[in-house]
Amino acid sequence: MTAEPMDLGYLQRIGLWQGGAAPSNGREVPASAPSGAAKVSASSPSVAAKAPTASAATNGSSGGAPASGGGASGGAKAPAPVSGGLTEHVFLTDTSLVELDGCKLIEAALAEKAEKPAEAPKDAPAGAVMITVILARTVFHSQGGGQPADVGTLTAEGLPELAVSFVSCRKTDGAILHDSWVLPATADAWTKAAAGSVQVSCHVDAVRRKLYARLHSAGHLLDCAVNAIQPPLKWVPGKGFHFPDGPYVEYVLNDDSRKIDMKKPGEKEGTLKEIQDNMDRFVASGARVNIRYQDGVRQVEMVGEECGCGGTHVADVSEIGKIEVRKMANKQGNIRLSYQVV
Repeated sequence: MTAEPMDLGYLQRIGLWQGGAAPSNGREVPASAPSGAAKVSASSPSVAAKAPTASAATNGSSGGAPASGGGASGGAKAPAPVSGGLTEHVFLTDTSLVELDGCKLIEAALAEKAEKPAEAPKDAPAGAVMITVILARTVFHSQGGGQPADVGTLTAEGLPELAVSFVSCRKTDGAILHDSWVLPATADAWTKAAAGSVQVSCHVDAVRRKLYARLHSAGHLLDCAVNAIQPPLKWVPGKGFHFPDGPYVEYVLNDDSRKIDMKKPGEKEGTLKEIQDNMDRFVASGARVNIRYQDGVRQVEMVGEECGCGGTHVADVSEIGKIEVRKMANKQGNIRLSYQVV
């Protein structure tokens, strides 16, 4: 599967790219996607990441207390974790890992000292302020690559619990920013905590993590279903949006691509049925989702299709469950396939 060059800066920030040749495939998120969704158009690298020692693959960490898992069943696993810079991105190692202890507190700052302003969520208490927490390692997946941010809680002995409402990755150093809206007294307790001496536990919402993994894997499986059609469509994966609200994949058409006449009776409907039949067949048959690193780039493979990806995925395509391919539409000369997991 081929597409436009991936954004090396984004790959480095999430700990996917460690140098070497630029990856040749990937996805691009549209301008309409929420803030933080990754672009995979060409750009220059911003920060280099390095891989931890091989022993870290045993427990998904590079030191401190062993990682503890649970919550989400299944989940694709990588052969080794990758450091994203200031924060170790443990979320790249195992989708089912939703609990992580022994995360050293690096910084806790009020919103005015953080990188970005934000609006309080609707469920934030009256008078709440935003605090941003940076840890030495985390299991919270930051928003990007067409995938939403994890939500959940952070806990530490002697400190109030923090509800994490948004997670992002800082461009300059790979730090994962955990945003929480809390009352001033709670913010004050965390900002005064001694950085480096406080051990934090991460608790990711397992239900949402599983949903996001199903949606992301379904988007990849859509590529497989498209490529399985004969004669070949030769559509090139371009944009991927794997949020619960209206997920889709957009395909770029070139001179070799088979065009679909949307106005010709039965042509669009027939193609959609072929794609849906292939999706149903793949899910029913099942196939392992494999994650590996090639030339420093994290690769995700299922049903013979592989591409660079920093998202969470199910362990087997059968875990995605029922997928409905709901719509085919022309978008500025490209084809957009909308889908949903049910």
